Amino acid sequence: MKNKRGDTNWVLVSLFVAVALGVILLIGFTIGFNKFLPFLSRTNVDNVKTACSVACTATSRFDFCSVERDVKDGVNDNFKDTCFNLADLADAGEKYAGRNYGIERCPAITCSAAQ
Repeated sequence: MKNKRGDTNWVLVSLFVAVALGVILLIGFTIGFNKFLPFLSRTNVDNVKTACSVACTATSRFDFCSVERDVKDGVNDNFKDTCFNLADLADAGEKYAGRNYGIERCPAITCSAAQ
């Protein structure tokens, strides 16, 4: 005879794990895994670089000049700034020039310093 109680326990455990995993995935995809599990990602510079590049390519002045991006570089404290300010500027006085984030200037967009 087969142990039906053991089979029932296995089914219940499997069902519980499947439901828990589904809930975690649903929450992660809904609010974003970085907000739900912030300890998984130490840096997001590549994501910010991509977002700035897309804003430049789309010539979205607001996205490039005004939208503040959350920057986590894994070395410095987390901070927020715009693509314009994060751009790899050649001027010696720029505040992020030595960090080499690799975010390029956007020749198609002109930002005013007040933004």
